[in-house]
Amino acid sequence: TSAFDFVFSGESDLEFPSFCQAYLDENRLPENPIVECGSIQEMDLTETPNYEDYLQQLSEYQQKNLLPKELPSWLYFETSRGCWWGAKSHCTFCGLNALDMAYRRKSTKRILEDIYLFKTKYQAKHLRAVDNIMPYEFHQDVLPALSEQQPKIKIFYEVKSNLKERDLDLFVTAGVKEVQPGVESLSSNILKLVGKGVSGIQNLWLLKNCLARGIYVYWNMLAGVPGETRADYEGMLQIFPFIEHLQAPEGWGFIRLDRFSPYHSYSEKYGIVNVRPTPGYARIYPPSADLYKIAYYFQGDYDTDLLKDSALQKKVGDALSHWKKRWEATSRPKLYGYKVNEETWIVEDTRACSKTRYTPIFKEQVQLLKQLETFLPCSKVENTSILQELIARHWVIQYEAHYINLVIQKPLPKSSLILTVLIGFGFISMTIVILYYSFVS
Repeated sequence: TSAFDFVFSGESDLEFPSFCQAYLDENRLPENPIVECGSIQEMDLTETPNYEDYLQQLSEYQQKNLLPKELPSWLYFETSRGCWWGAKSHCTFCGLNALDMAYRRKSTKRILEDIYLFKTKYQAKHLRAVDNIMPYEFHQDVLPALSEQQPKIKIFYEVKSNLKERDLDLFVTAGVKEVQPGVESLSSNILKLVGKGVSGIQNLWLLKNCLARGIYVYWNMLAGVPGETRADYEGMLQIFPFIEHLQAPEGWGFIRLDRFSPYHSYSEKYGIVNVRPTPGYARIYPPSADLYKIAYYFQGDYDTDLLKDSALQKKVGDALSHWKKRWEATSRPKLYGYKVNEETWIVEDTRACSKTRYTPIFKEQVQLLKQLETFLPCSKVENTSILQELIARHWVIQYEAHYINLVIQKPLPKSSLILTVLIGFGFISMTIVILYYSFVS
């Protein structure tokens, strides 16, 4: 239309500057008002963001007390495009990377130079990556290099949730203290339906181990997934009371049919019919507009056990709201195992389901908790009275045919040094230990 002189379609990092330069130097413009731009394969050719004007203007407003002094909360940076996981298994709800799912990243040298620039030139203390997913080679090159740098800079990344302990440890040393791992659900069936390539028990393990390391997890729970069952939600509802000490989801909601997602492109395959733009578009655009060509967000008709049952929806919503409320409270629920020595812990449990706040445990219980730090199939764990005792306290849960330990190991508070020595020499009974901890709490 006449409202636009030129439209750049695609990744225009290179074409748009060339367009501007040609116009300024030669007064030359393209003949076609739609400038087609391909995907950039050599990511080092892209420019590093320049925040000088932004920070200068921000400073001027701050000097006039018109904006908070602590801004900016973070600066954005980019290290890759595309999605290496989506290239293997396109998540059914995801409409990102319509033009090119192919994964491309900057060189290690360029990434480290950019981060160093943000730290030195802009004094940035917090960076947020705009990547769809952290490059999978980072654990071999970028993260080890960041681990050696001082001072540390706080970094956010979207990651895949099937991480290992060594990955999380490397995040901590490198400064990656915030992640969005695409948890999406704690039901293995739902995760399989949406193509996440991870299980519910893996996501549960991740939430626990991120919390243990002080890594903040941004995640949302998706619902209304074609093919989901009542059992998926009943299984999660059973464990919600026991995991309220773990990172709660930011929110939950029903899936959308985003343009370019498999749910939109192949809706009939998933039993979705009557696909149409969400109602908001009709309120924005004139009647003559072809909303099917304009819209990015769509809705469709299909049924699941959850969508048909308002009572189940309320039950799930109430449970998640309660979890989030508990997590956001001034005093969050705890399930900590304070290590006194190799064979003795004191477990502090402030969850609503707790039987006692402080409980001393010894060799057999400690060994079993350590064994279940990595979740194990039920068939590989001996069903003993000790296991049943830990299950009764909800320190260990059985979920999707696995056992997992929910207790987070913590060092004893420094104020308990004398108590530790007394226990080590056997000069104090466990009854006094419990009384002591009840008193200092």
